[in-house]
Amino acid sequence: MGPQFVDFDADGFTDIVTATFEGHAFVVRGSAEGWRAPEHVRDAAGAPIGIGLYYDMEANGYRHVGQAEGEETDYSAPHCVSAVAFDWDADGDHDLLLGSKSGELHLRLNEGTNTEPAFVSTNARVEAGGAPLTVPGGLTAPKLVDWNGDGLTDLVCGSFEGGVYLYENRGEAGAPAFAAVRTLIAPGTSAPAATRPEEGAYVDVLDRDGDGDLDLVVGGYYDFQPPQRELTAEEEVRLARLEAEMAEIESDMDAFFARVDEAIADESDEDEVQAILEELYGGDEYAALMERYNAVSVELAKLRAEPERRSGIWLYRQESPVREASAPADGR
Repeated sequence: MGPQFVDFDADGFTDIVTATFEGHAFVVRGSAEGWRAPEHVRDAAGAPIGIGLYYDMEANGYRHVGQAEGEETDYSAPHCVSAVAFDWDADGDHDLLLGSKSGELHLRLNEGTNTEPAFVSTNARVEAGGAPLTVPGGLTAPKLVDWNGDGLTDLVCGSFEGGVYLYENRGEAGAPAFAAVRTLIAPGTSAPAATRPEEGAYVDVLDRDGDGDLDLVVGGYYDFQPPQRELTAEEEVRLARLEAEMAEIESDMDAFFARVDEAIADESDEDEVQAILEELYGGDEYAALMERYNAVSVELAKLRAEPERRSGIWLYRQESPVREASAPADGR
């Protein structure tokens, strides 16, 4: 998610550095013959680099990066969703910044070189304003750019909840120190008109209009509400009955899901958890619930226009000089 094009191994060919939701950082190496197969970015000990919980296919089990020995696995743990190569300590090689869906940013220093990397085996939390950096609404992918023209690399971060945020670098080359968060684009809603992204904001930073300051190009999702058609009196009565029936179905489904959670709450064996889930979700009760839900949904769709999830790309032009970093971007 959020791929970066960079010569990661210093061989003269552009590579792709990225991360996937299951927890790992990957590199797709470029060559004279084209792109090679994706491979894990590994630390000096050979372990795949990532954050949070992920499923280790080789070990056939879950792993939690940074988890203390004996600590129980937290299945709500954050997942690695972005990886960015950046020379954090200004020693001439690429280090790695790892972003998580929960909004955290982690650092993996490279104690080797670009041609022979030796990434450390532990993640260090990046701080901002003297506290662990946490992007409001969760981090999609960070962009490293000199936003305010002071020669230092700042962070511009998109959010899963639709906002875009700035962390100015108040440190020095080789020792970044980020200030507290500043909002460039606040999260919000635009329905029924597609005026702005509402969630899943992925951001890029560039001088789009050539006026000397940096603008934002933001891709994301929004909910579009189609216009409702006028119903007859008979249809109004039918709609009310269907909505009441759907509320009852959703209540029954909530009760079913609560029983599922209760059934696996004290079970630590993964195979047993899977067996319980297969039995419950493969049973007659769940099948009947889904049959009722689908039937009513079809009837409701004929009478009530539901919101549609759509995607788009928006340009936010900055109208102030680049050094006035406190001025928010103005969406146009």
